[in-house]
Amino acid sequence: ANSGARDFDISALSDISDADYDALAPFQWPWRAGEARSEAPKRFFADGRFYTADRRARFIATPFRGLASQRDAAHAFVLNTGRIRDQWHTMTRTGIAPRLSQHLPEPFVEIAREDAQQLGIGPADLVRVSNGRGAIVARARISDGQQQGSVFAPIHWTDVFASRARVDALVAANVDPIAGQPESKGSVVGVCRQPAAWFGFAVMRERRRAPAAGYWAAARIEEGWRVELAGFEAQQDWPSFAADLFGLEPADTEDMLVMTDRHAGVFRCVVEKDGVTLGALYIEPAPLDLAREWICESFATRAAAPYALLAGRPSRAGADAGAKVCACNNVGANAIAAAIAGGCGDMRAIGEKTGAGTGCGSCKPEIERMLKSTERPRAPVEAAAG
Repeated sequence: ANSGARDFDISALSDISDADYDALAPFQWPWRAGEARSEAPKRFFADGRFYTADRRARFIATPFRGLASQRDAAHAFVLNTGRIRDQWHTMTRTGIAPRLSQHLPEPFVEIAREDAQQLGIGPADLVRVSNGRGAIVARARISDGQQQGSVFAPIHWTDVFASRARVDALVAANVDPIAGQPESKGSVVGVCRQPAAWFGFAVMRERRRAPAAGYWAAARIEEGWRVELAGFEAQQDWPSFAADLFGLEPADTEDMLVMTDRHAGVFRCVVEKDGVTLGALYIEPAPLDLAREWICESFATRAAAPYALLAGRPSRAGADAGAKVCACNNVGANAIAAAIAGGCGDMRAIGEKTGAGTGCGSCKPEIERMLKSTERPRAPVEAAAG
């Protein structure tokens, strides 16, 4: 309905029927009324003509609003938002793909190492990011590449996948007065460590309800779900907590294999019924040091050995591939690190040895960072999660 005034013009289809729409093949717009359908690819503005009155381009300078002037003692950081490698929008489709959920399975806040030190934030801590509009709680991801005074949080997690990670709650509804472009990357926030009384990790076949925990983040895995947990108040009855988490009937608790150390605040359990592992739960007063990827892969077999799963790590060296780096070929950080230690010194050698980086290639920057590192490489979420 714009009579050719704008580039998005599909007026040739204004009278299309429902049947024709259902049978419509993809096409490149614009497709204007009276024009024949063109199969040749088009490139906008190739003729140097733009959608202005005289068809000439305009560069319009808009006033710059310095974010530094908006900061104060309570809101000392600029919040940058955006997407991560394997997720899209609010995870309505990518969030249900197990392979895409394993690279970064938990919402995070990336913060500069110097800022984290000043705030007393460690690599496995939870952090609270807030301003007058709202607040989120996510895992700290300490980075040498993050600019001081700024933090980054991804946009994807909604209330479906996490307890309190909807980052758009922090973003003001500001738009450019001329272009209408939203100011998605310019909010000011306060950042602080979020103390927790306990931390947990669980795998389960089905998600029946939101966990009874102050913090949780769920991600799809093969044959089930993985869930990061934390509580801001002390919890005493862990068997009941596990039963509620897994949706167990009272009779099913008899099939719960439990290991507990009340003095140390440690609780672990595995539930098995009719030869199928239904779930596993790990609780400690500090962030857990577990072989999470190995747990998820063992759980996917549906008949994982309960005592081995209770240990939270494999009994033989090299069995834990580590946090996923290459989603295409299911290659973990530990496998890549082992290849580097074994003499693989470039991307080509890593690809030949492990297959990593030989698919879509989106993992190559992370592998390059691992190659350049002089320390034993660790994938960000494994480091953040314990």
